[in-house]
Parts: sequence; C-alpha cells; structure tokens
Amino acid sequence: MDNGQIISAAWRLTWRYRFLWVLGLFAGGPIGSCTPGTGGQFNTDRFNRDDSNGTDLANGDFDAGQTLDDFGAWLGDHLGLVLAVAALVVLVVLALFVIRLIAQGGMARATAQIAAGERPSLGEAWRAGLRLLPRFFGLFLIQIGLVLALLLIAGIVIGVPVGIAAASGGDGLGAAAAVVAGIGVLLFLLSLILVVPLTISVTYAYRFIAMEGAGAMAALGAGWRLLRANVGASLLLWLISIALGIGAGIAIGIAIVIALIPLAIVGVVIYFAAGGGATVVYAAGAAMVAFAALWVLSGINSTYFWHYWTLAFYRLTGRAVAAV
Repeated sequence: MDNGQIISAAWRLTWRYRFLWVLGLFAGGPIGSCTPGTGGQFNTDRFNRDDSNGTDLANGDFDAGQTLDDFGAWLGDHLGLVLAVAALVVLVVLALFVIRLIAQGGMARATAQIAAGERPSLGEAWRAGLRLLPRFFGLFLIQIGLVLALLLIAGIVIGVPVGIAAASGGDGLGAAAAVVAGIGVLLFLLSLILVVPLTISVTYAYRFIAMEGAGAMAALGAGWRLLRANVGASLLLWLISIALGIGAGIAIGIAIVIALIPLAIVGVVIYFAAGGGATVVYAAGAAMVAFAALWVLSGINSTYFWHYWTLAFYRLTGRAVAAV
C-alpha cells in the first residue's frame, strides 16, 4: 500500500471538498465551551464593611469563613438562577455530544462516497449522520463499557493487596505498596497495548457502519478482524497519523503565535492611545477571533484525517479508490 499516495490524496480531497470542514469542526474532538454568565453579583457591601468578625477587605483583612458565609447567602438568594444555568450547561453539552455523533456519521459516509467517486453534498452528509446516529451512539457506549471494565479490573487488582495488608493491621504495607506500584506499571503498559488496537478497530468500525450498515458490535468485530489481517499496515498507518498530527499541531501553534504578534502590538498601541477600557474590549474581540481561527484549523485537520483513514480503509479492504 502506497502510504505516500494516501497522505497526498487525503489532502487533495480535504481541499477539494471544503464543505466537509463544517462537519470537521464537530467531528474531530472537543470544540471548547462557553460559560454562561450568572446574571447576578455578590453584595460588595458585605465585603467592605467592618462587621463583628473584624472582616474588612478594604484594610487588607480576609476572613475565609465570612467569605463562605457570603457565598452561601448569595447562593441561597440565587438558587433558581444557578439551577437554571446548570440545566442550560447540561443541555448545551448534550446537544454538542449529539452533534458530534451526527458529524462523525456524516463524515464517515461522505468520505466513503468521495473515495468511491461520488459527490455528496453537506445536506446529504448531515442526513446520513442522522440515520447513523443510533449506531454511532451504540459504538460510543461499547467504548465506554470497555474502558469501565478495564478500570474495574485495575481497581480490583490494585485494591486486593492493599485491602489484605490493611486487614492484617498494617503489617506488610510496604510490600503491598511495592506490589501495587509494580502492578500499576504493568497495567499502564497493558493499557497502552490495548488502547492502540482498540483505537484502530474503532476507526475501522466507523467505516463499516457508514458503508455497510453494520451494527455497532458487528462493526467493531469487523474492525478488529481487519486489524488482525493487516497488523503491520495498520500500525504503520497509526504511527504515520500520530506523526502527521504532531506536525499539524506544531504548524497550527506556529501560525497562532505568528498571528498573535501583530494583535499584541495593536493592543499595546490601543492601550497607550485609548486606555485600559478600550484595550479590554479589543483583547476580548481578538481572543474570539483567535479562538475561531483555531477552531477552523482544527476542523480542517479533522477533515484531513477522516479522508486519510477512509482511503486507508478502502485499500485494506480491497475496494477501488476512484477519487485517487
């Protein structure tokens, strides 16, 4: 398999089908979060008065107990607002999670169609993501279950010697600690050994779901079998993707730094010309622009790797790659 051709073809497809960047904004990982405002403020009079506890922040004194009391009083006064904000945050997180799964399904289907020589649209990709949502959610649940199982096994393996040592009245705690440390190292190495095959298998499973309509468990099994049949090629593809990801991260970081230099210079000029208030407003706007630019670059990066693994999947499964 010509990995160099896959690398270059993935970039050509990424640039040619730029509408997929929209899905890449959500499909590739965390997209950040916004913290809603509380809509209220603390009563500053409480902090600036000289009360019975002698708390007077204006004179540099600080009473942690009084501060906690003030916070508790504010929380009691604004409990409804706090609960509403918490509910809103939960809803936003759930909405982003659902959008992420839809974007992953749409991206998997669209990149497969493009590799086959078809020309999907953004609307088609989104509708495909909606249809695949239950299966992608099932695959997510399987991954969570596997992770929890590994954590449970690790907890049992580590907890048993510690519990035995504690039950014996403390005798042998040093030996138990040494055993636990050794087991911890072995479990860490074992997790690395298991995580890589699982990651590759899930990557293939996305394509089996999108292209063959397989169920979540069946797709993961098919991904595992494809990995076993192509261990060397799959590991090489994974190592190349890691190297490309590191290179892309460095390039994005350099681009952000280069962009921040003139922004910082402008900020200094605004500070001396218009004062601190205007500088704060400018800094907030510049931060939003920088975040948006970083998000777009991350979306492009995500789209590239979806093409990369789809093209690799086509080659490993013997499918003709019409797009290349």
